[in-house]
Amino acid sequence: EKAKKDLPRLIKYYINRIKESKEEIGRIGSGLIRNGYTILTHCHSSTVMSIFKSAKDSGKKFKVICTETRPLYQGRITAKELLKYKIDTTMIVDSAVSNVMKDVDVAFIGSDLITATGDIVNKVGSMNVALACKRTDTPLYVAASILKLDTSTLFGRTPVIEQRDPREVWPNPPRGLKILNPAFEIVPSDLIKAIITEKGIIRPDSVYDAFRTP
Repeated sequence: EKAKKDLPRLIKYYINRIKESKEEIGRIGSGLIRNGYTILTHCHSSTVMSIFKSAKDSGKKFKVICTETRPLYQGRITAKELLKYKIDTTMIVDSAVSNVMKDVDVAFIGSDLITATGDIVNKVGSMNVALACKRTDTPLYVAASILKLDTSTLFGRTPVIEQRDPREVWPNPPRGLKILNPAFEIVPSDLIKAIITEKGIIRPDSVYDAFRTP
């Protein structure tokens, strides 16, 4: 009974904490953006958007290249928000990431989950971005609250990747065609420059220590 009474209070607490952490990450992350930068991002992350908005509010001028993010086109949400905020925006198809890297100064992506070793789980296509950044020596930053850390990964649990409805990819495919439609993928920590959290900019291999620190 007591747990039921406490539930609304706990929900309100975590909603406020998420909101505050997003604002703090925006403030911290915006310091990584310089005037004239061209930035690459993938999918739609409200936390990454808070970084762009904070940088814009501080008077910085920069460009953002966003991927369309098939098959649900979440990149369109990102593009609309960026344009609404009067940020110079270009959209590319997911497979064109390597074509634009020569113009990219830095990349930011979000994360749905962080493992204890600093790997992250994010929208499928994030690995393409990470590998392109590695190949071109472009820093890749992950913006995510420390609350995204999955402590069960401390005990060897591997994140489960959701397989979504194949009809998202092709509504009426030819009979007999098999379609794989993973929603997410794991990006290993060695491809990530740092994770931007409400506790600061953290090396991926130090994320669990940051989580334990009050």
